[in-house]
Order: sequence, then C-alpha cells, then structure tokens
Amino acid sequence: MYYADGSALRLSVVGDDYPFLPGEDRGAVAHAEAWRAWLDEHTSEVAVTEMGLSAAKSAAIPLGWEARDAVRALGERLTVLRIPDQAFPVAAMVGGVVPSVDAVHLGVAVADTDIDTFLTYERQSAQLARMYGLLVLTPGLPDHWWA
Repeated sequence: MYYADGSALRLSVVGDDYPFLPGEDRGAVAHAEAWRAWLDEHTSEVAVTEMGLSAAKSAAIPLGWEARDAVRALGERLTVLRIPDQAFPVAAMVGGVVPSVDAVHLGVAVADTDIDTFLTYERQSAQLARMYGLLVLTPGLPDHWWA
C-alpha cells in the first residue's frame, strides 16, 4: 500500500494557473499532471490521513467550490487512516529535521505495516522515508531524485 503526504495530495488540485502566494514553492506544479495520472490508476491502493487531505483542501480554497468538491470526492475514494499513537515516536525523532506535519506523515507510514511506499514531493521527507525502510515514489520525478 502507498501513503501520500500533503505535498503529493495538494497536487491533486494545483495546476499551472494556481494563484500562488508570494514565497510559496512553485516547483512541484510541473509534476501535477504526472501525479494526477498516477493517482487515477492507483486510487484504491493509496492511504492518507485527514491531515494530508487538509493540505489539498487548503490548496483548493483559492480555486473555488468546484476544486473543494473535487478534494472531498478524492477523500471518499482513498483509504483514510487515523493517526495512531505509534506514529508519534517516529515523528518525535524526525521533528527536528522536517516540519511537524511532515514528521507525523512519516510516522503514520512507518507505523502501518501495510504501507511499503511513501509518496512525497519533499526532499527531506523522501530521505527520511528511505532511512526508515520505505520505498519512495514521486510521479513525474526520476527515481532517487531526493538522494
């Protein structure tokens, strides 16, 4: 099973015409089409948390109600996991390296024995996922781009 973090999920709604805020990272948008195509084929195999869906919902706000409805519908097609207590020891260990939200995403993926692949567009999260024995997949980017 795959686990998608917020950096991946937000690409479900972000596109070339997205009204970025000053200083907001525009780099991953180039991979949004590849992400959406991959997700369309693997939706039934992808797990997320409400926290990850929240990143997509936030990205959808400036795009209007249609984008917000698309995120809601996406959440209904994905496996939504609760954040287990077992996620927090990993999150605490990596919390000084990545933002706390990213640390919790990694903790969820590590804690769930059914998850073997971490979907992320964050370099440090990808590196940490590999350190914890997870495969890393980032549609639109070459293998090991994060190394």
